[in-house]
Amino acid sequence: MLFRPFTLFYSAFICCLFISGCSEQRPQNQAESAEQLKQAKDKQQFAQYQQQFEQWKLTQDPQLIAEYEKFFQSKVKQVPTLYELTLNSHPLKAECQQHRFSLPPKKLWSNLVAPLQLIEQLQDDGYFAHYKIVSVYRSREANGCVHGAKASKHLSNFAVDFQTLDEHRKPYANHDEIDQKLCQFWHHQGKKHRLGLGLYSKQRFHIDTQGYRTWGIGFKSVSSPCLKAKRVDRDIDECEGVNKEGG
Repeated sequence: MLFRPFTLFYSAFICCLFISGCSEQRPQNQAESAEQLKQAKDKQQFAQYQQQFEQWKLTQDPQLIAEYEKFFQSKVKQVPTLYELTLNSHPLKAECQQHRFSLPPKKLWSNLVAPLQLIEQLQDDGYFAHYKIVSVYRSREANGCVHGAKASKHLSNFAVDFQTLDEHRKPYANHDEIDQKLCQFWHHQGKKHRLGLGLYSKQRFHIDTQGYRTWGIGFKSVSSPCLKAKRVDRDIDECEGVNKEGG
């Protein structure tokens, strides 16, 4: 009978340790499961886009699409694939799926060189390790489908939307740090490059070289982290379309 209190105490202690261990493992297991689900979803989405891409190519002039992909070979170090150059990865309703891929008119091809070169410069300067292009040219119909800004630079092939990736080609764990780095570049060198910088969720960014301005969610300058973090000179208000020419 003398050992019974000790036995009960020991059993309670072991249960407490077991429960505590489970409670610590549960968030980790949940995070791993969420990551696995996301990877599976991304893989499924890529397969769907790839199928749409192959179907879209069948409707295009083979010589023209080959010329477009080759056009950038002497202009950028990392030549995007035709898939990347024509992709619109924004969520699209069923009636808009036909606008998943688009080839810009030939007169607009050269417009894309400057923003691609600027993204390469940012990568070379260490602002991010890798990047993934998620949207480039949009027709007016495609722009309407994604609720883009009416004067979007994507309409004239002047803009690139991209996602920043770390050395493992995964999104950075610290979202705010990437925002701060790109905002710093915008503050210090943006005017020189006439940089239009849009900052969206999931480390997605818009870059064009058609006017010094910045915006965030809703294409509004007031929602840009670059302006929330630091007030800039009043001459930003003189830049064309601060509030109206988002991505």
